[in-house]
Amino acid sequence: MVKEQKDNGVFKKVIVLINAPTTVGMEFSTNKDYGVDAVVYMGIPGYYSLTGLCNVLRGYGEKDGE
Repeated sequence: MVKEQKDNGVFKKVIVLINAPTTVGMEFSTNKDYGVDAVVYMGIPGYYSLTGLCNVLRGYGEKDGE
């Protein structure tokens, strides 16, 4: 369903956010049927982590990783 909307121009990119304390199988990330452009594994976020993640997704983060 999400891939169909992406193909129809509703979304430009599909980014999957994984908020899990353990490892997760990510076979879906390379399957073209899902149309996933990126996967962000965030583990267990701290107090400011979600704000930081939103800033990065909006393009406001540091590009050099510092």
